[in-house]
Amino acid sequence: MTPRYALYAAPPGDTPLGAFGTQWLGRDAESSGVVSAFDVRGFTKADIWNVTETPRRYGFHATLKPPFRLAPGRDLDGLMDAGRAND
Repeated sequence: MTPRYALYAAPPGDTPLGAFGTQWLGRDAESSGVVSAFDVRGFTKADIWNVTETPRRYGFHATLKPPFRLAPGRDLDGLMDAGRAND
């Protein structure tokens, strides 16, 4: 079986967007610590905790390229080089 790869982006935790994601999910992805989630009118903390259970495991991120297999003749080093080209 050939490996699959995916590309994701996550904001740093010390940015406003990163802080929002941490508080919305109730988990700090950088430390794996649990944090106090938002208060949302009309929802209990348990409601929000239940709704964010699955995404909490992965952290707040954007999927740039969903899981894929490399084309024939391509390798992980080439993928990594391409990913770093825009740093």
